[in-house]
Amino acid sequence: MLSRQVTHEKSGLAIKAWGQSRVHAFFANLKRKIDFQILRHQRRAATLKWLAYLLFILTLTGVVTFFKFPYGSIQSRLEASIAERWDLNLVVTDLRPTLPPKLSFDRFSVRSPHYGGVSVFHGTEGYLRPRLLPLFWGKLAATIHIEAYGGFLDGFISLKPFYDVRNYSLEASWQSMHLEEHSGLLLLLERQLSGKLSGELELVGPLNELSNASGIVTLVLTEATCPIEHPYFKMKNVEELEVTASLKLNSGEMEIENSRFQARGIKGTLSGVVQLQPRLFESVLDLAGQCQIDPALLNLSGGSNRGLVSLLDESKPLPFHIRGTVTAPRLSLF
Repeated sequence: MLSRQVTHEKSGLAIKAWGQSRVHAFFANLKRKIDFQILRHQRRAATLKWLAYLLFILTLTGVVTFFKFPYGSIQSRLEASIAERWDLNLVVTDLRPTLPPKLSFDRFSVRSPHYGGVSVFHGTEGYLRPRLLPLFWGKLAATIHIEAYGGFLDGFISLKPFYDVRNYSLEASWQSMHLEEHSGLLLLLERQLSGKLSGELELVGPLNELSNASGIVTLVLTEATCPIEHPYFKMKNVEELEVTASLKLNSGEMEIENSRFQARGIKGTLSGVVQLQPRLFESVLDLAGQCQIDPALLNLSGGSNRGLVSLLDESKPLPFHIRGTVTAPRLSLF
């Protein structure tokens, strides 16, 4: 009986000792896990701290570089490059960094030395904003905004690879540019147009080589007036002119398609090809179309106009051609 009691007590002590060892093991394991999590958290905090320092240094370096970069030198090189490649004079006034990060300017002017230095395009103010993400794909890209002629132009230009200025893509749109505010049109086109011009453009190819470029252009002209002098017409101006046109550029040719126009007493269609020249305003026209016109606007006197009178009597559209150049177009009927 005594031996059984001793055995029972030893068993109880063994169970108690086993339980205590299990409890100690549990808490020891828990402590190790807590210590590991604390150490992991400390390491993560230290890593985040150093990353924050690195990000701060990179940001500070970027800001200092952005504001202290020699933009005047870049501006001079850009103007010299455009003068060499495109034979155009670019004038950018007060190019400066501003926030949010972009390069702002007070004037943007492109002039052609072949037309007495007349302004081909003149913007009153705008900015160029670099895009950072495309750099990861080896592309240099920027958005551009220019206020011009009472309207504005928004564009996106990219170079890929970033060091190859010959391989570019350009997307642009412009809204409500008032042609009457373009003082150079009188010299460039030898006639002063008025009206609001809007449109879109997509262009890809090498710089200064339109013969190897391709793209599409959409034009919308509203509330326009265009001077016209021709023995067929009594009028001196086409009033209330509205034009919509789609153009395709390929292999040095600009094909005009889906072009429609209407004005006071006139409406019609136009298509054809423009052979682009190094001096764009000397590009060669080969256009044809049809129009319906109010006879009151025509000079029907003289025997040479009998065919014209017969077409009008039959209410048929008048066929016409436009040849010559952009600065000196020649209009002929039939």
